[in-house]
Amino acid sequence: MQRPKVLVVGPFSEQAGGVITFQKNLIEHSDLKERWDFVPYNISRPAKKNKNISHGYEAFLQSDVLRMTRAVNVTAKNMLKFPLQLSNIDVLQIQSSDYYSFWEAAIYTRIAKSLGKPTVVRFGGAFDNFYEKSSTKEQKAIRACLQHPDQIVVQSQKWKEYFSQFTDPKRLNIVPNAVPFPPPIPKRENKIPVALFICTAEAKRKGIETILKAAPKFRGSASFLFIAANEEVHQQVKDLGLDDMITVRGTVRREEMKENIYPNVDIFLIPSHGEGFPNSMLEAMAAGLPVIGSYAGAIPEVIIPPKNGFLIEASDAPLLVEKLNQLVQNPSLREEQGKYNHKLCETTYEIKNLFRRFDQVWNKAIQQQR
Repeated sequence: MQRPKVLVVGPFSEQAGGVITFQKNLIEHSDLKERWDFVPYNISRPAKKNKNISHGYEAFLQSDVLRMTRAVNVTAKNMLKFPLQLSNIDVLQIQSSDYYSFWEAAIYTRIAKSLGKPTVVRFGGAFDNFYEKSSTKEQKAIRACLQHPDQIVVQSQKWKEYFSQFTDPKRLNIVPNAVPFPPPIPKRENKIPVALFICTAEAKRKGIETILKAAPKFRGSASFLFIAANEEVHQQVKDLGLDDMITVRGTVRREEMKENIYPNVDIFLIPSHGEGFPNSMLEAMAAGLPVIGSYAGAIPEVIIPPKNGFLIEASDAPLLVEKLNQLVQNPSLREEQGKYNHKLCETTYEIKNLFRRFDQVWNKAIQQQR
């Protein structure tokens, strides 16, 4: 019997990022491929050279002219080719987020719906920040766009409650991010604990300012590793005189993160101002790390103090100092919280079990079109 086909619309580039990780996990690591044929449709745009502004409309508008022109051309070509991909497709899954990504996904959704195709839209990113910073007219348009998909996938109960303001809750489905079944927890032998922070291209949104305020309190007792940092972060660390205790690196491939980075650090920091459901946090948990996170997005649904980490307000540097000091001074607490996180990733957040929810979501969308 021929398996139904899912057109997965989203970025599939070699760049790092949570969305790309999710899409690869969906297609390569879940057992859904035994029941569905996946057809990737890559809508990646050229990478930005200047990543100092990386979020919101400014991230696009302040790109260099050549990159902006190429990005518009790539998007236009993808949209022109898109209807030709739909003839043998049974259901679409379209990745959406905020700002440019939201409107782009909305156009793909309208095209698919106009051709009678069942459509599921999955949301990530800091959608709440995007909506609340939009004008009244933009908010009205956003709400209208949210009525078009047959089904919507969100990443946590908090996000379901948020989206319920705008659309029928019966169309909302919770499918958290997930990780492959984790290997055993590595043995860690650092003389002083190392705290990991993944900057990405959105370091300010991820909470770098809070960490930089807290870091001087740990000179001699802990060190920090910043990954996926741009030149601005390098210079900022140097200007603050923290380069003796903060190691700054650029982009690191996910395979190296799993093999060489997570096993050689002791604590994971994500005091973010805006999140969906961070993949990086789950990967750190799968490696047996305790987490200090904020109340953004799905983080507080995963981190339950003091079982597997601590929660702080994103800008609360003194509280970050307090909670980080607890972990720095207490190796057994780090180990206990790390074991709890590892177990969560073996059970609650394991890909094959969790992603089976997509079977139901896609079938519901198909039934709605019949």
